[in-house]
Amino acid sequence: MTHKLRDYQRTAVLDVVSDLKSNPLLVAPTGAGKTTMGAAIVKAYQSAFKRPVLWVAHRHELLEQARIADAQTVSVQSLCRRPGTDAGLLVFDEAHRTAAKSYQTVIEKHPNALRLGLTATPFRLDGRGLGNSYGRIVTAATTRELVDNHTLIEPTVYVVKPPAMAGVTRRGGDYAAGDAANAANTPEQRACIVGEYMKRLQHCRVLVFACTIEHSKSIVDAFTAAGVKAAHVDGGSSDRAERIDDLRHARISVLSSVDLFTEGFDLPAIDALIIARPTASLAMHLQMTGRVMRRAEGKFMAWVHDHAGNHLRHGPVTRGITYTLEDTEAATKPSEPLGLKLCPECFRMNPANVSHCVECGEAFTAEARTFDIDGSGEMVQLTTHQERAAFWASLEGRGRWQAFKDRFGDYPATVEIDGDNVYINPDEADMTIKRLYYSQLLERARMNGYKDGWASHRYRTVFGVWPKGFVGEVKG
Repeated sequence: MTHKLRDYQRTAVLDVVSDLKSNPLLVAPTGAGKTTMGAAIVKAYQSAFKRPVLWVAHRHELLEQARIADAQTVSVQSLCRRPGTDAGLLVFDEAHRTAAKSYQTVIEKHPNALRLGLTATPFRLDGRGLGNSYGRIVTAATTRELVDNHTLIEPTVYVVKPPAMAGVTRRGGDYAAGDAANAANTPEQRACIVGEYMKRLQHCRVLVFACTIEHSKSIVDAFTAAGVKAAHVDGGSSDRAERIDDLRHARISVLSSVDLFTEGFDLPAIDALIIARPTASLAMHLQMTGRVMRRAEGKFMAWVHDHAGNHLRHGPVTRGITYTLEDTEAATKPSEPLGLKLCPECFRMNPANVSHCVECGEAFTAEARTFDIDGSGEMVQLTTHQERAAFWASLEGRGRWQAFKDRFGDYPATVEIDGDNVYINPDEADMTIKRLYYSQLLERARMNGYKDGWASHRYRTVFGVWPKGFVGEVKG
């Protein structure tokens, strides 16, 4: 496995290699390339010490993904049954599991081996730190940084009719699966899941996270009844590789899952997630949402339909988090306030500093729902389409696109008129502007080799509806 390292990966690899004796824990968000960085570290170690390396994971998919030329990939279960080896370096994939007894057994059988941990979420629900296994944390990049440098796609999130979780039993710090399913697996919830899918996701490849096998199969039945090709997989499914391939090649539109795909699953072509599994675990929330953020050819949007309310509990995946190796609940505490608004009209999650929903234009009033988990949110000046248009008009040069994004968090929607890129106010655009915008999107798609559907999706992100009334004429 040989990949050219990105700048942040190279910096992290050099940091780790400079002091492997400290048993570092390399932290990088889902999609950052932990396996690529781990492989580079292994290669550097082998070059220097010529000693065996074991790449340790707990699931078959992780081992298949990590075919490292200079290391032997092996399951933790297998190592627990064997005598110790002469390995000089142990690499633990999904290293947040290292506190478990099986991993500690492996470490005890290799008392002289160095350790390297790889994880996106270096914390556990039970508050147990990882300081007994690792000596320092090396953070390769944050999710916000990877979104800003275009490594990942920031998802567009809708929180739609989450179930009431008050009184639901917790086990090990998270909701008990059966009780969570009782709250989430209702005819009303399933109808809502399918209905919202029909509004926005019909042209997407969609992965669903469900609570239990029964819950997942019920969701699949609901989609099938609506004429949508859907399938179910769980840990015991012998055909899961086939079903994943079906989703990859769009032979099915929806793949519903239970206790799969939150770790070590790499299918960048996924366009959207439907999260029907409520979780009290920040780590689980980050792992699930991260599945849709990887970039792929022709992929410019990532959609999340959160029917579980997890974004109301934990906030967006780009929220800053402070990590520690200590045994403390502070290891899971985000360092930034949530500060989100839920649009009561279209259910889009919005930044706290906007006065109108960025999806449908609904004006937020005093009654609009605002979420600020720890009460430390800082209000800033409200931004409207009028202010955005004025700010865009004041900018010049190629750098104005980034300047606009730095201020408002997204790039402007513009249409070229007489050689100038004019900001589009979706609340005021007439049919002429909409037709022109779609026409220019279609031209850009074909120029770059994208499918025509890309233009439709981009149009919809601006106006909230699919292009209609002129598509056939524009396509000619």
